[in-house]
Amino acid sequence: MSTYPSLLLQSVHIYGVSSFAGHGAWLRTVLSLLPGLRAVTFERPAHAIPWSVFEVCFSYPNIKAIRFDPSARYTKVMQYPHSLSPGASSVEELHYPASVVLPQPAATRGFPSTPLEKQWALESAYLSSLVLSMHHTVRSLSLPLETAPLADMATVDWPSLQMLSLEGVTPRDVNRQLRLHLPVVLHRTCGLRHLILNGALPRSTTGRGCILGHHMPPGSEPLDLRSLVLSYPDPNDAIFSASMPHLLYLSLRDWPRHYDFRVLSFYHSFYRSPLLSATETLSILERLRSSELKTLELVYRADEADDDLLNHVVTAFPKLRYLEIHRYRQRRGSTVDYGHIARIISSVKTLVTLRLHLDTREDPGAYAYDIDSGGGAVEKWYTRLVKCGWDILKLLAPCPELESVALVYSAAGPPSSWLWFHRSHFPAREVVRDPWSESPDSHCRPSRRRRFKVGLSTTL
Repeated sequence: MSTYPSLLLQSVHIYGVSSFAGHGAWLRTVLSLLPGLRAVTFERPAHAIPWSVFEVCFSYPNIKAIRFDPSARYTKVMQYPHSLSPGASSVEELHYPASVVLPQPAATRGFPSTPLEKQWALESAYLSSLVLSMHHTVRSLSLPLETAPLADMATVDWPSLQMLSLEGVTPRDVNRQLRLHLPVVLHRTCGLRHLILNGALPRSTTGRGCILGHHMPPGSEPLDLRSLVLSYPDPNDAIFSASMPHLLYLSLRDWPRHYDFRVLSFYHSFYRSPLLSATETLSILERLRSSELKTLELVYRADEADDDLLNHVVTAFPKLRYLEIHRYRQRRGSTVDYGHIARIISSVKTLVTLRLHLDTREDPGAYAYDIDSGGGAVEKWYTRLVKCGWDILKLLAPCPELESVALVYSAAGPPSSWLWFHRSHFPAREVVRDPWSESPDSHCRPSRRRRFKVGLSTTL
């Protein structure tokens, strides 16, 4: 018995879309041949993605996910889209990823003579029409932080929403926007489990991102979050005083990575990187009521509370299994006693993996390979880092469930990668460079699902 492959396809990638008016009808023909299709991804558009393409997607109730490649942005279409009625769509996932966008001249972003703020306002208007149409059914929502239509989102309920991700560039008025609208959005969700808020901070901004303000409203209900990811968090944010009894994953991090920020001029020329101190990080964790935590990521600058912070981590979270620490020196000439750090962490008997970036004095710096003038600094550092990795693994012998240790290796990038030291590989001393992703930001393996691409061309 033969089966047509097209009937089995669940995901399709559409690339090369332009503003050609016939694409809506062309796509309708294609989708009619794929009754099992559930996800559509747009990538590498020639000019922009016409609104008619979205209307076609919405007309097929079997399509549950609409995703954008980072290169695909539909706001370059100058004609404002037709309004969609709130709740008119059955889409369950919208993935509109954000990259760290530099404040470049407007013409380079496809909006000739349009200031960046107006570009953001236009994109927010488009996203509002798209997002509100699916507020009844959407389960996973990923939006750019700078253009997410939070004010409009706060006017409707989100009964199915389980994951909300806001990433990108933090606008100047981010604290006001977040404090005004995000708490209302959170209140209007009944099943939110995952909240991600990562924003690069332009030099024109002050302070850090703050979600609930500095005072917890009286009578606040517990947050039923399973994971919480915040970049440059305000240590006084009331969210850390909220009851989160089921929290399993917490990340207090940088965005972009601080080691990128220090060496790449196109980051530090436009953005700032106000890392938490060890004291501030400790103050957050001491307020946190989440004894079920299994995964913890911390990015901080060392100070006199360094040991107190580590000791709190190993005692406050008895079920901790995955720990990631990016520790930066307080002073450039400071030494790092990685053995002392490893001995403290060895008290975590449930630990399975440990990932570390210790910013040691011997590290030649991120992407130093290109500027190493034959002195072999990068090769010497790699040799030292490998020794450090095996030493740490040996010091963690008291952890019975430990499987591996990983250290950030950024000297030979970009991009950076993890060097993995597996306990099972210890006799042979085999070091594994992360086989799944070169990025330390990756926590999961890429999907091996088969992808089918459909090209749309103006020559059709």
